[in-house]
Amino acid sequence: MLNSTATAIANQSVRRGSTSEKMFLNWRHFHDATSLFTLYDIGLTTDFPFSYGTVPLPFDCYVQSVTITSNKYNTYGTPTGTSATIYIYKGLNTLVTSKTMTYTPSESMVLNFNLEETAAINANEKFSLRFQANGIWGYMATSIIIAQR
Repeated sequence: MLNSTATAIANQSVRRGSTSEKMFLNWRHFHDATSLFTLYDIGLTTDFPFSYGTVPLPFDCYVQSVTITSNKYNTYGTPTGTSATIYIYKGLNTLVTSKTMTYTPSESMVLNFNLEETAAINANEKFSLRFQANGIWGYMATSIIIAQR
């Protein structure tokens, strides 16, 4: 039992000693153009770097995943286009990684950009998240999981 528990912990989290730290961020945006946008907690902007667009990190970590969903509201809810890219930056403008996904538009769709351990950020650094799609997403939410390394 103890061995299977230890294996499960190792497989599901990044450990510091016998504990692990994870952060979960949930942001809201209104996406209405195909420009490259900097995302932040209550919106998005084409400015980069952007004053509200960075997240300071208290520990060495990975930006493990970014999940984006379109939210049904009014006439919006089904994104247009066929591909989306996220970009992870550290500091003010150092690109760490990017990932592109293709999709078939559907109402209230979800894209999960699983970055695993490709987006390493050090303690006391900050990161920014940028997003670009070749279509309009309308009302959207972004969930970010950050895991200690």
